[in-house]
Amino acid sequence: GAIRVQCAQSGSPGTAVVTLENTRFVNNGSKEGGSGLSVGGGAYVQQVKQLKVQNSQFIDNAAMSGAAGGLGLYLAESVEVSDSLFEENVSGYRGGGLFLEGGWNAWAESFSVVRTTFRNNHTGTVGGGLSEGNVKHLTVSECRFYGNTAGSQDGDQHYASGGGAFVDNVTQVDLDRTAFLDSVVGTSDTQNYNGGAVAIQGVTTLNVRDSLFANNQIRALPD
Repeated sequence: GAIRVQCAQSGSPGTAVVTLENTRFVNNGSKEGGSGLSVGGGAYVQQVKQLKVQNSQFIDNAAMSGAAGGLGLYLAESVEVSDSLFEENVSGYRGGGLFLEGGWNAWAESFSVVRTTFRNNHTGTVGGGLSEGNVKHLTVSECRFYGNTAGSQDGDQHYASGGGAFVDNVTQVDLDRTAFLDSVVGTSDTQNYNGGAVAIQGVTTLNVRDSLFANNQIRALPD
């Protein structure tokens, strides 16, 4: 990707605050797969106290042999994404547009995604627009998910989930005033796909308010 930021060692979140404001990431990464693992076609931020993304755009970035086509985050106490755009990004594994991971051993406190658009992003497995895991509280508010997809047509992957978004291992999810439109999940294996718009697992409390789900699909795709 264009930028990789790591602010601590030994698996701790660290004390740094990283801000991306009024910034555009366009056509970074590689759309060709490889033997190595790639994360964050546009940008990858690791082990920080807080990540803030404001009024920024991630367009046509790729991480074909890993996660986070547009932006990837691993291990932070809190994340705030607002008034931003993720469009036409692609990843091989998770989070075509945005990948947020709180860390297996130290759950993050809060992730919020507000007034942000996810359009025509794709991933080979889970979370076409957004993939998120291991946080105590996730808020997605006033967001729009259009035409995001998850799955593989060439048989490389035999499961897919969450065409718009995939959420895993969260104490509380608040989904407010958000629309999921025209999302698609599909693989060559007819038994292992689900959640055309959103797939949520390992959640204690889920609140969905004033939101729209329309024209989302799950279907098997040929090899």
